[in-house]
Amino acid sequence: MELIRGSNLTFKFESQTDNLLEKVSFSVDESCHIGLVGDNGGGKTTLLDIMRGQIPVAEGQLALRRGTTIGHLPQEVRLEGRHTVSDYLWQAREELFRLKKKMHSTDQSSPEYAEVVARYYDLGGGEYDAEIEKVLAGFNLDENLYKMPIETLSGGEKTKIALARILLRHPDIMLLDEPTNHLEIASLVWLENYLHQVSLPYVIISHDRRFLDNCVDEIWELQDKILHVYSGNYSFYKSQKEDGLKKQQKRYENQQKEIGRLREAAQKRRQEASRMEQFKLSRSVTKKGGICKRDDGSGRARSGGADKMRSAKAIEQRIRSMLEKDRAESPHLDRERKISFKKATLKAPFALEIENLTHRFGRRPIFKNLTLSVGSGVKLGIIGSNGSGKSTLLKIITENLKASSGNYRWAPQARIGYFSQEHETLGASNSILDEVLQGRLQEQTRARTILGRLNIRRDKVYQSIGTLSLGERSKTALAKILFSDANVLVLDEPTNHLELSAREALEAALGEYTGTVIVASHDRYLLDRLATEIFDIEKSRYFPGTYSEYVETAGGYR
Repeated sequence: MELIRGSNLTFKFESQTDNLLEKVSFSVDESCHIGLVGDNGGGKTTLLDIMRGQIPVAEGQLALRRGTTIGHLPQEVRLEGRHTVSDYLWQAREELFRLKKKMHSTDQSSPEYAEVVARYYDLGGGEYDAEIEKVLAGFNLDENLYKMPIETLSGGEKTKIALARILLRHPDIMLLDEPTNHLEIASLVWLENYLHQVSLPYVIISHDRRFLDNCVDEIWELQDKILHVYSGNYSFYKSQKEDGLKKQQKRYENQQKEIGRLREAAQKRRQEASRMEQFKLSRSVTKKGGICKRDDGSGRARSGGADKMRSAKAIEQRIRSMLEKDRAESPHLDRERKISFKKATLKAPFALEIENLTHRFGRRPIFKNLTLSVGSGVKLGIIGSNGSGKSTLLKIITENLKASSGNYRWAPQARIGYFSQEHETLGASNSILDEVLQGRLQEQTRARTILGRLNIRRDKVYQSIGTLSLGERSKTALAKILFSDANVLVLDEPTNHLELSAREALEAALGEYTGTVIVASHDRYLLDRLATEIFDIEKSRYFPGTYSEYVETAGGYR
């Protein structure tokens, strides 16, 4: 049964001159598991808001089945107020929450109390308590969190709690905007398994390719204002799109050959017409002074010149029509622009050595007696749940935080490029280009190439850092260290807030990088493609192999 239908939807914000969406059509039924992908700023979040009726469209029609309940998770979760996590989750089932409060305020010896209790259990109150515990455990949230004021939670915890409440409501359909951004790998795997078990339809905006592979059977791609629908998961969509682009490119190349052939034909007809225009109609004189008979073909030749010219013009008009069609239908194949790295090597066996490193927040230890050696040229992936100390470790080794105890030392020649999730290395008043260049004006072409690979192009490079979105700030910070002369890159969740094309460009660049990379990430695709060694900070375990090999050996992740 169809839940939501959109027909020829067109939309733009009042501040925009061009449409954000044009003639977008779609259908969502009770069995849909859809992944919505596209570049940052391309209208994905706006489309979800239109689907749930929050934004009116200028043109087209939106139909929502009467009585349909929607569970919506925004990209940026803002939960405020002094009420506890427990109350917030119970409010997902308002009638149960009201009965629960009444049970606590009613005299247990009264007949009314018995009626309230019976109604509470009839509506599933006992099972709901267990369901809350199950969801909280799945997201690896401490039971102590249950009694905490919701405003005291971290950003990642708020995302988990908001998502938990949606799952507990069992809506008719879920519209989730970047639900994977703040989830560690264990929580991602749990959420994937949960979505497999429930029969709820959903549309999910996500840049997590492994998540899309595991959880969706249809991809919606929003590109250049148009919605394209592909069957299958992310990998199948990628394959379909590449095959389609190859066929489109082949048609384009064949058309170019045909245009070349037609141009030659038109030129030949023009030349023939020109010769015929110059044909002399005057009769020749014989030796005896007589007038020669006119050549039978001369009249036809003169009149045939006009025919040749008309034919040439018709061919040229056909060429113009083909060129106009080319501009409208030419394949979106950006010329591959590679990031050129300067050779980044260390003349030392180890880039970094850590000995008995311990850090505490107050009395709570984050990690204890951590010991690790990172070889030169190694690409080390650091994994672990939220709060296990990944970001803390990277801040310590980049001298942005002092450890409680222990030591670490870099190779003397190490030049470190550090990417932080908070982007505190960026100057708010600087332009993107100035922030990347850092005064090296003679290398502007290379800086623009790196930014272009991350989809920051043309006049966008002059925009100030303070006006950028989170995704654009991430790209700028990444471009800054990719442009630098660093021979060691320390990256904390570098793919957060990046669209798929930018993630793939970053992975390709890091794959070509000859220096040392230390990356903390929940992006399983990135870890699989980049990391040659794994360090599980929770288990203080080093593994000399890829992420997938570690999973097969250690278990627990997927």
